Amino acid sequence: TNVDQIEVSVYTQPNVSAGSNVFICPGLSTTLSASGASTYTWLPSTGLIGANTPSPVANPTTTQTYTVTGTDASGCQNTAQVTVTVYPQPNVTATSNSPIVECQTAQLTASGLVSYNWVNTAGPDASIATPNASTTDVGPLTNASYAVAGIDANGCAGSATVSVSVNPITVSIVNATTINSSTFSFDVASNATNFEWDFYSDGTVDVSTTATSVDNTYGASPTPPLNYVVTTVTASIGNCEAQDTIHIFIDNTILVWPNVVIIDNDPRNDVLSFLSQDPALQPNWESITSLPTITNFKVEIFNRWGKKVGEVNDPTGTWDPKEFGAGVYFYFVTYTKRSTGISAEEIEVEQTVEVFVK
Repeated sequence: TNVDQIEVSVYTQPNVSAGSNVFICPGLSTTLSASGASTYTWLPSTGLIGANTPSPVANPTTTQTYTVTGTDASGCQNTAQVTVTVYPQPNVTATSNSPIVECQTAQLTASGLVSYNWVNTAGPDASIATPNASTTDVGPLTNASYAVAGIDANGCAGSATVSVSVNPITVSIVNATTINSSTFSFDVASNATNFEWDFYSDGTVDVSTTATSVDNTYGASPTPPLNYVVTTVTASIGNCEAQDTIHIFIDNTILVWPNVVIIDNDPRNDVLSFLSQDPALQPNWESITSLPTITNFKVEIFNRWGKKVGEVNDPTGTWDPKEFGAGVYFYFVTYTKRSTGISAEEIEVEQTVEVFVK
């Protein structure tokens, strides 16, 4: 009997390692590292650069587990796995209390990060109060866009943008109410917070207030010919301001509606006139040649039979009844009295006048 022998050697399986699990931020890559064998093959190859190398670059878009198969010099193989976890994209939000009015501050608020850095997308902006806080005040003078960037709790970078709309200061005198011939009440509509009134437009601030209503009694009216006073309101927030003006017609002229005319060669009462000639009430009546506060003035005079005998179209004008003689006449007055640049009052008067001849 012949006996033969063969020796079978069993190689040890290679101790293949794929390294430790890895965590990356979206859009980033990581280098994997295999060891324990001579050649390597990584699967799946999705998101891998160098799948047949010990150190491929992994750039997965979602969490991925990779398996590496290592082969040693003896041709023996083993496998190992490593997981690349992709953190979620930081959920960064940025808001503002826009719109604001120029020279006001807007508040910007961001969330979703653990560190913050605010910038004006148009360039340097010294008005950003706390650029490294989640909430900051800004003071743009025109429409602006702001970006906030930082990292979240996973160390991933995120950013967001927010716009701030800036409205100009506006002011309008929307109402001017006549309290009496020289006292007026004013109302303004404005998005500002402070108001300075110059009632005579002489450069002097007569009233400074935060109220949107104000009264004023004008100490003097323009002398003949009567005209208007320009009143100015300046609305402001900080160093930003806007103005509006209004014409205030201050007219203390006294009109009368006589009921007696005596033709006796006394020039003061021989004609029907409408300006008060009482020196105690209106000492300057003779120098008044026009009344800018009164427009559309018309007086029609009729005799007792309804026949029109005269018409006056100027409040400083007169009607001479000499050619018509004594009797009772009726006259009707219509005119528009303007007290401010906003309002006007339509006036109507009906009166009788008796003419005596001496």
